Amino acid sequence: MTLVNDGAAAVEAVRAGGFDLVLMDMEMPVMDGLGATRAIRRPGAGRRDIPIIALTASAMPEEVARCRDAGMDDHLAKPIERAALLAAVARWSRTMAGPGATGTPATEVAVLDDEVLRGLERMLGGAKVAALADGLRERLGESIDILAATTDRACLAQEAHSLASFAGNLGCRELTSCSRLLMSALKAGDEDIGPLVVRTADAARRALIAIEDRYPSGMPAPA
Repeated sequence: MTLVNDGAAAVEAVRAGGFDLVLMDMEMPVMDGLGATRAIRRPGAGRRDIPIIALTASAMPEEVARCRDAGMDDHLAKPIERAALLAAVARWSRTMAGPGATGTPATEVAVLDDEVLRGLERMLGGAKVAALADGLRERLGESIDILAATTDRACLAQEAHSLASFAGNLGCRELTSCSRLLMSALKAGDEDIGPLVVRTADAARRALIAIEDRYPSGMPAPA
């Protein structure tokens, strides 16, 4: 384990290599956690797909959304419970892509993150989360059609960014991972993005089925 004193040092440490996982504090001098994550995710920065777990002072949906939009994969709210920390580290250590797997979605990533959904249900109530699931179902249907119909890279990049945000907010881990990999490939100018587009569309279909199974249309989730 390596500890650094500020966000800029975190970026340099990750770029130097040798790490499998980043625990990113949101409040740091020089560069905060959001800025450091964006720098790590920037094309050409090196380890764009390394799992990053945010350590936040708040678990409110808007804070989680900020983390997801910056490129973080997961979050833990302070005070950090030891069991939650160990579970998150184990989860992302098992599911991250192996060496040399750049451009390939992480293996064995769950379609839905039950912990994220349970946390949202505790904060917002089951009916509110079910309503959000209704909106996500509609958005996923639109995205699947767009991914199948277009080869325009700008359109695909916009769709991948939108999917990563929407999917991440409701714990669609596999789809979030695929969407971010597609975003990274497009930003890097990769020519052969077809397989990633197909994988992202397939992940969206699996997320759609899983969301429907957990929150059936028109039925509120348990409070």
